Amino acid sequence: MSKQPGPALLLCLKGNYFYRRRIPTEVQKVDERGHTIKLSLKTNNGALARVLRDMYETADNELWGFMIAGGDAQFARERYQSAVRRAKAIGVLCQPIMKGLANRRSPLSARRRPERKT
Repeated sequence: MSKQPGPALLLCLKGNYFYRRRIPTEVQKVDERGHTIKLSLKTNNGALARVLRDMYETADNELWGFMIAGGDAQFARERYQSAVRRAKAIGVLCQPIMKGLANRRSPLSARRRPERKT
């Protein structure tokens, strides 16, 4: 069973987030990925998934913009691959940080309230 978590282009299946997007009909013949992109973001953290989704969305928009404008296809694919590598690197770097933040206690919860004198 799938659950749509609100933000567009994000799909959460069994706690893992995926980037899912339909490829525009104008570029389906030149984009080798077919009709739909479904890509695991390899995270169960919603905040990190949104950051990665934004990076993949930007990369796809730029790639398709080059394709529609008739730009240099090789240059467009190299830019796209570079953006994908950046997104993957951010995912790898942020996973331990996000886990560490989730395990920390809030500084506000650790603070003791002063006792009232009656």
